[in-house]
Amino acid sequence: MLLYKYRSLIHFNKTLDIIQNEQLYCSEWSKLNDPMEGVFTYPLYADDMNELEVRKALSNIREEKKKLRVCSLSGVSDSMNAYLMWSHYGNEFRGVAFGYDFSNLPHIKAEEINYTKGFASLPKISPSSCDGHATDILLSKMACWNYENEYRILHTEKFLDVKEGLKKVIIGHRADPNYIEAIKTICSEKNINVYITGCGEAGVSFDKLPDWDYATRSKKGH
Repeated sequence: MLLYKYRSLIHFNKTLDIIQNEQLYCSEWSKLNDPMEGVFTYPLYADDMNELEVRKALSNIREEKKKLRVCSLSGVSDSMNAYLMWSHYGNEFRGVAFGYDFSNLPHIKAEEINYTKGFASLPKISPSSCDGHATDILLSKMACWNYENEYRILHTEKFLDVKEGLKKVIIGHRADPNYIEAIKTICSEKNINVYITGCGEAGVSFDKLPDWDYATRSKKGH
């Protein structure tokens, strides 16, 4: 299964860096676009701990959250939901989507988001056993985001090494032809397949770049 990283080409040097240095940026979770990111609930009355113990346990969880950064990817490539992904994260089809296969990269664990009706809700906790709760919180999002089919890699460093993981690059059909040519050149050097998007009533599709005419934004021969 391939997972996709959608991004704009506005900061083109950063896009080239992803391909050349084979690394992905991991964001601080508090700076992601969901204002409810990292919010969780915990029913105080559901535990035998006193208030001081509960506050200590919750403080430990918050400290654990602070150590984690997020690399977000999507399982969406060519469905109807891909329209939204390209519009929201691919600069309205002027950007790019990187397709990754992590099956042979044991140091990378991409986990599927748990979409819920409300905030993440913690089970019974204790002051001495808070490991894993921060991860559970950051792997939970409200159901309104489920069109993203998001997978997350939680990491403690700013960049994640994804060497040999990049298998496919899809460029939006509205992208600047100069950017298309530059991406095609560098991907050719690394033997990475490059495609360009197409749109139809069945969703977003993509074709290999050699069959594409930059000038007319259409398949050659059409």
